[in-house]
Parts: sequence; structure tokens; C-alpha cells
Amino acid sequence: MAYPSDSRSEPFIQSRYILYQAAVGQVVQIIKYDTETHLFRALTDDTGDKYSPYSWEAPELGGGRLFVAEAIPYRFQQVPGTSRLLAEVAG
Repeated sequence: MAYPSDSRSEPFIQSRYILYQAAVGQVVQIIKYDTETHLFRALTDDTGDKYSPYSWEAPELGGGRLFVAEAIPYRFQQVPGTSRLLAEVAG
């Protein structure tokens, strides 16, 4: 486990990749940033928004990494006359 320069901080796990969610058109997709090559790669490109990506090393995959994200197709609708959004699971 690696520690940041401020030893009072919580420990963190070093990783070559940073996963995050980003809007691509009208859909939230999962993007991977490689900190060594400085390249971005979309890991998803299907319909339905994806959130909370994470990954881990998977020995059962020959030492590769397994990437996982939540995918819940929500439909948002603005409440008339307000700035509130209502969310419902699309079905």
C-alpha cells in the first residue's frame, strides 16, 4: 500500500488507471484514463447511464483487470414551475 506525502492522510491504493463517469452525448459512459500513456478510452458505449465505476486485478483473468459499474436506466423529468428533477427507473 502506498501513502501520500502527508503521512496523516488515509492510505490509498496506487493504480495506473483512473475510472470516471462522463456524459457522452445524452448518455453517461465510463471512461478510463491511463496515467502512464496519458490516453483516454471509453469502456462503455451502450445505452443507459453508468455510475460508480471501480476495478480490481483479477488473477482468474490472467492478471488482467475487471471493470465494473452500476447501470440503471433512469428517466428524469423536471417538476413544472420548479428546478427540481424527479427520477424514475425506466422500464
